Amino acid sequence: MMNSKHRTVKLGLLVSSGLLIFVLAIYYLGVKQNLFTDKITVVSYLHDAAGLIEGNKIRYAGVNVGTVSGVRIVNDTSVLVTMSIDKKVREFIRKDSKVEIGQEGIMGSKLLLIHPGTAGSEQIEEYDVLISMRALTIDDLLQDAKKVIENSRIVSENLAEITDKINHGKGDLAILLNQNTITPQIKAVSEQLITVAQSANELLHRASSGDGDLGRLLNDTLITTNAVELLDNFDAVAQEAANLFVMLQLFADGLNNGNGLVQSLSRDSTVMLQIDSTIVNLNEGIDEIEKTAKAIRESWLVNVFNGRKKKKQTP
Repeated sequence: MMNSKHRTVKLGLLVSSGLLIFVLAIYYLGVKQNLFTDKITVVSYLHDAAGLIEGNKIRYAGVNVGTVSGVRIVNDTSVLVTMSIDKKVREFIRKDSKVEIGQEGIMGSKLLLIHPGTAGSEQIEEYDVLISMRALTIDDLLQDAKKVIENSRIVSENLAEITDKINHGKGDLAILLNQNTITPQIKAVSEQLITVAQSANELLHRASSGDGDLGRLLNDTLITTNAVELLDNFDAVAQEAANLFVMLQLFADGLNNGNGLVQSLSRDSTVMLQIDSTIVNLNEGIDEIEKTAKAIRESWLVNVFNGRKKKKQTP
């Protein structure tokens, strides 16, 4: 009888312990899945669920704020994801927050990431729709890595081809690297350039010091004075020639209108032709003298001399 009672007590303790463990497990799982907190439901449309299933965690700023309560295909380009989010964090999630599929580590399970919205936006309401973002998957990384590897292979092949041509002396670069005739030529050209530069430097130094014709031409103000006087003489000659032309013109008028010997001479056609030819030649000579004087006056050399003279006269 006593043994029967002990067995009953042991069985009751075992069942009670099992129930207690079961209740604690349910409570633990409920806490983990936020089953015992107030929820708010929001949805989002994704282009690809990427392995997301019901029960996956939802994180906001690195903190678990809810779970995925449903994943349903809407059409061939859209997947509806339903999210159960704790109301305690509702005030931090904005209507313009964005949703992205993430992963716990490299080989971990999928999760849903909610990115913060703008501070001025309103907080989420029941069944609000959040904008989704395309997540970077392992497949995308593998495709990018494949492209990088392919490009590296092409570059290595091109480099191998270039080095092979250089080794066999093909192309200008190979000639430059393999032949020794170009270096002496470059050296000779460099020496010639240095010689030219030294000669030019010496010439400039001599000109600055007043040596030689160029130095005297640049530094001697007497030449400028003589050039100016020459221009003045040209002006005087041009004026005298103009006066002579006026006198000849008056003389020609007297021949046409006068009497006596002058009239007889004017009637001789040969003499008249000679006089007219002389007047024309004098006129042309005067024009040439005026052009020459103007050209000398506008010459850059005279302008340089005048400028240097003015600079030296200025206190």
